Amino acid sequence: MAVNQFSTIIDDGMPAIFSEDDLNYAREAIPANLKLMEIMMETQKRDSLLLNASIGFCGYAFAFLEDENPSRASSFYLKGLNYSDELIRKNGIIKDGKIIPEKVSKKNAKYLFWNTFCKSGLVNLNKDNPDILSKLGEIEEAGELLIKINPEYFYNSAYSLMGSYYASKPKILGGKLEKALEYFNKAILPPGNDFLLNHLLYAKTYGIMSQDEKLFDERLDFILKYEVKKDEKALFNKIAIEKTKKLKEKKDEFF
Repeated sequence: MAVNQFSTIIDDGMPAIFSEDDLNYAREAIPANLKLMEIMMETQKRDSLLLNASIGFCGYAFAFLEDENPSRASSFYLKGLNYSDELIRKNGIIKDGKIIPEKVSKKNAKYLFWNTFCKSGLVNLNKDNPDILSKLGEIEEAGELLIKINPEYFYNSAYSLMGSYYASKPKILGGKLEKALEYFNKAILPPGNDFLLNHLLYAKTYGIMSQDEKLFDERLDFILKYEVKKDEKALFNKIAIEKTKKLKEKKDEFF
């Protein structure tokens, strides 16, 4: 009963976390909730707890750790990935290490999305690790499937995920700048037009890899001029603004 009630509280409370615009407060508050979720999952691993743990650990790694402490960020990404792996196995989305496309629906595509998000974050921080790099094919397969089934989930983030994937890889290893451009242009359409992380990833991956300085500047200026609203995108938009400031300081290293 306690686990059931806690799972409901976490689900209902996620909008309050996402609408938090004080980054220091969020940085300090989220870890305790993650640990509490882990404690509850020792009793029962409900889908909602596995999903929120995946979002929490991987989102925290992306937001607060990967720029300052890549090693710790990797450990958070790995925790989130393990929880999301368990979630997609439990729901039959993956079997014997392979995705079962017919098991992915618009309703449960979010399970696969966060699994792919966690996997992408882990790969980006460990490009010298062959075991982790072997997951690149899984990211591409899952990402393309998500775009077919539910591309608008989490403000068009599947488009940004795959745009980053194709833009970040050298052409000889499967990089496709044209496809990345197509996906990013879709990512910044409604409902993802005011989700600033889409614009940040557009500049950070495609803008730099294509050496399109004009696009890089336009996306960063759009982010920095944006007035953050107190809505369910507030936390992510504040994170995007902070990351944009750091990225802009390093512009001379890229162009």
